[in-house]
Amino acid sequence: MGVSQVFASASDDKFSLVDWHSGRTGSPLIDDALTYLDCVCEARYEGGDHTIMIGRVVDFGRLEGSPLTFSQGRYGIMLDHPEVAGNARDQRRIERGLDELPFLTLIAKAHYKEDADLERWRSVAGYTPVGSKVLAGLHQSAPLTADELARGMYLDRREVEDSLNVFLADGHVALFDGHRFALTESGNQRRRQMIEYLSRYQGEQLVDIDPADLTVATRVLKGFLAGPDQQCGGLHIADHAPGVGTNFIS
Repeated sequence: MGVSQVFASASDDKFSLVDWHSGRTGSPLIDDALTYLDCVCEARYEGGDHTIMIGRVVDFGRLEGSPLTFSQGRYGIMLDHPEVAGNARDQRRIERGLDELPFLTLIAKAHYKEDADLERWRSVAGYTPVGSKVLAGLHQSAPLTADELARGMYLDRREVEDSLNVFLADGHVALFDGHRFALTESGNQRRRQMIEYLSRYQGEQLVDIDPADLTVATRVLKGFLAGPDQQCGGLHIADHAPGVGTNFIS
């Protein structure tokens, strides 16, 4: 997008502001451009205040990637048409036998898939599951002890302590009264970065889902989660860690 903005600007020497290399004809080719045509001029025609140039292609190239678009004053990216994307999703759904599964099993499978995908994303982004929850817990209510964090975020106390020690060493948390922890400005910045990454991750995960379908699914899940607490042998499932209910579904 930056290259496009440079060439849409009023700069007198636009090529000095981008990286480029010489093509076969000596013409400048912009580095990492998805497509290029290297031409020699065959003819020129006057067209009002423009000069129309006809080129003969002597070299061309193409790289993999998503092309940039510009419409109605805004930049965008190319996506599959909803009908094409829908057909691909339908085919995968049929191949995986998802149409035969009951609602609660689908929720469980979605939870496991999302948990695995999120774990891979966290690893790439440099976040651990425990560390992410510790940052979130301290942001919601601080200062907290390690025990309070472990109980409030449904985490193992030793894992919480290990994470807090790492954050202390990195300057992301501060210790108060010898046993309570709170986020520092660095920790708050780390959490904001995590939120930005999560937002980007969610966008990537949901990019090919129709917004109308997503709205309906969100409403259904909210209604399901807002339903009455269930009991199983005297155990209030809602009083325990998120995800406990899915353990009863094969």
